[in-house]
Amino acid sequence: MSNNLTPIVAEVTNTEALQSGQNTNRSSGLSATQKSRVAKFIKAHSNQQTAATPSDKSIDQKNKEAALTKPQVSAEEQALAMNARGLHRSKLPKHKVSTNVLRYQAMFTSDPLFLQKDIESFEASLRKKSPSLIDRSTKLSDQDKILRKFLLAEIILEDPSITPETRVLVGKHRDYLKNVHGEAILGKLSAIDQGHDMKLSNVSLREFVRAYSLIELPESEKKNAEILELFKHVKASIDKGDGTEQLVEMHNNFVEILKREKSQYPNRITTPRQHAILSRLSELSTIIKAQSLHKQFLSCCEKAKIKSLPKVSELMDACLQITVSNDLFAGVSALIRSASSVQGLRVGASNMFLTNYNRQILQSKLLHGMYKNNFHRKQVVDHLEKSMRTSGLMVVPKLKA
Repeated sequence: MSNNLTPIVAEVTNTEALQSGQNTNRSSGLSATQKSRVAKFIKAHSNQQTAATPSDKSIDQKNKEAALTKPQVSAEEQALAMNARGLHRSKLPKHKVSTNVLRYQAMFTSDPLFLQKDIESFEASLRKKSPSLIDRSTKLSDQDKILRKFLLAEIILEDPSITPETRVLVGKHRDYLKNVHGEAILGKLSAIDQGHDMKLSNVSLREFVRAYSLIELPESEKKNAEILELFKHVKASIDKGDGTEQLVEMHNNFVEILKREKSQYPNRITTPRQHAILSRLSELSTIIKAQSLHKQFLSCCEKAKIKSLPKVSELMDACLQITVSNDLFAGVSALIRSASSVQGLRVGASNMFLTNYNRQILQSKLLHGMYKNNFHRKQVVDHLEKSMRTSGLMVVPKLKA
């Protein structure tokens, strides 16, 4: 058996081509035009046509073959194409990020992968009624958890591709948060938007929102006086030396929020919030002035050659406990401990430190409004003097025989 396959279509001869389409029993000649076409067809498709030798190739054929041996697109052309593509992309309008995504990034994190994971965890918790990443967090306050869930719900509902079941489930939870915590959420959102308008950094904006959110806390949740809560937010900055700038910036931002409250809503609705903001402005102003007083006092101590002085924040913390907090004894004790560590060229540096601190700071006219009444102020003086005697910091004159 032969291994060669017989071709399906045999080679077309000149005679067969001339007779194509004609009856074999009836021969008739072709016209001159038809013969010319047939000859050209045979010449173009005949497999017996020998390939031309390199010497027979024309100059155009040589140039064509040489060009085909090279890359179709050179490196220079690729670089120009990529540059042109980059310029084209840069001119395209950027995808607009939603306001709620910007709020989430400012308050929590700007990592898009974390946001996606947070969304998936939040949706799964609603379906399975199980704790989410937000619920498991130990660093977030209750108010921050509520705000984060609300923002996630808004971000999910902005997606047009979510299923109807997800839209209903998330929408119900969003409405529940709005009904129960609506005022606190709107207050924080207003503060975030104001921070964006003031072009604050994310860190400054978070501190500003947390300080602003203290206004929204009910009295039962306020463990200490509001001014002490404010002081805790700026205590670290005071030690670094930039506390004044941060306090002034926070004060100015509250002024802008007060203007926003008055312009966007009727006064009858926002009057309680306006009073709270005005109260916060007064507290910020008091802290700023108290910080200035303490810096001046420590500067005078340095000129008097007193060393091992306490930090400004430590003295301010003790001062606020003595004046505005109900923990008078703890504040005086902290002040005594700070005074015990100071040293001077002469004996009695601690006594001189406490005596002048009482006169220049605790009895300053600036702090008179921070005491409950005159009896409170007198009680502070008496307790401080008693503590100085019991701790051996007050020099008691010897009785003459």
